[in-house]
Amino acid sequence: MLTTNGRIILGTISIFTALYLSVHFMIKSLDEKEPKQSFKYLILSTCNMLALIFATNVI
Repeated sequence: MLTTNGRIILGTISIFTALYLSVHFMIKSLDEKEPKQSFKYLILSTCNMLALIFATNVI
C-alpha cells in the first residue's frame, strides 16, 4: 500500500498525464482530415477522460 503522500503524488501525476493526453488526442482528432483516423483519436481522447475521472476518484 502507498503512504498518503505517495497516493497524492501518484494521483497528481496520473491526473496531469490523463488530462494532457485527453487534450492532445482531442486536438489531433479535430486536425485529422480522414474520418476513420479522426474517430480513433476521439475514442482515445474519451478513454483518457474516463481515466481522468477514475484518477480523481482514487485520490
